[in-house]
Amino acid sequence: ACDLAIPRDLSVTGFDDIDKSLVASLSLTTVRADLGGLARAAIDFLVSPGTTGSSRAEIEVETELIFRGSSGPAPPATR
Repeated sequence: ACDLAIPRDLSVTGFDDIDKSLVASLSLTTVRADLGGLARAAIDFLVSPGTTGSSRAEIEVETELIFRGSSGPAPPATR
């Protein structure tokens, strides 16, 4: 049997904070992205001259780490 406990032994995080009811019931720590900024960047990319179906882009958007019950402090270092 596995005796790991969250967040004592292992922290778990999600991304996008999409299903708030699920996140709330699990008390899941999550990263929330600026979806409006992501949408604007995607549209700007798609309408840019020279963009093709095989083009790739790297963009940065604002994010926020929302701490909830599924993450805890790092355990003390052992040697």
